[in-house]
Amino acid sequence: VALRGVFESELIDTADIVATGFVDFQALGQRELAQVAADERLFGDDLTAANLALLEARQRYVIFSALTLWRAPDQRVATAPAPETIGPLSERGYLALQHAFYDQIPFQSVSLDPIPGRAAEVAFILALPNGVDGAPAGVLVGYVPLGRDPLSANLLAQLDSLDERRGGGTLVNESGLVLFDSDPNQIGQRYQRPLTGTDHPLDRSGRDGTRQMTYAQPVSGYAWLVETHIPHVHLLLMKLWFILPVMVITVLLSALSFP
Repeated sequence: VALRGVFESELIDTADIVATGFVDFQALGQRELAQVAADERLFGDDLTAANLALLEARQRYVIFSALTLWRAPDQRVATAPAPETIGPLSERGYLALQHAFYDQIPFQSVSLDPIPGRAAEVAFILALPNGVDGAPAGVLVGYVPLGRDPLSANLLAQLDSLDERRGGGTLVNESGLVLFDSDPNQIGQRYQRPLTGTDHPLDRSGRDGTRQMTYAQPVSGYAWLVETHIPHVHLLLMKLWFILPVMVITVLLSALSFP
């Protein structure tokens, strides 16, 4: 029982660190993108200057793999790097663009549809102020692959650290798609469990049918979910590892007690 409690605490603590950390990650993306948006060249009609501003910002704020500037939901006017190297926004991303332009939502973030075998990306979306009649002067989008910055890289490493227990972790987006998993083959796959947290670790069947202790915790303020899991067989092996020396000593003492 005591050993199980240790493993349960490890599952809960790891999930809590990662879930809390991704709230900080969202704040980091917003803060960095706001600094990019302070460049006055993004507000003018000189698109050459706007492209140069994005190129310089991408070199300065290395969290972003790409930056794009939009004057309308269907009008991308500046990019860094070249536009042909930047993939499309997801359906949720284009919807967020419309909210920024038409509903004046100042900041949003959406995860792009993950591609199996590749690092998932998050798009941070910021409405530029001071447009005509209160509308945004434009919308700035910054793309961040998970693991590119030290903060998200450390959080993903936390999930991977459960590998020492033969376990692992999963990060799931608002659509139920896996953004990160200790098994890279699961990235982009659909999460097979409810997108809700658990009050305590539960015994469930894993992907391979074996029993696991699993714990799930939502990311506060965002429709993401963190799951941590450890297989039961590892718990049994650890119990055996602790019990075996006692059994050996007991047998030896019993043997020595005979004349």
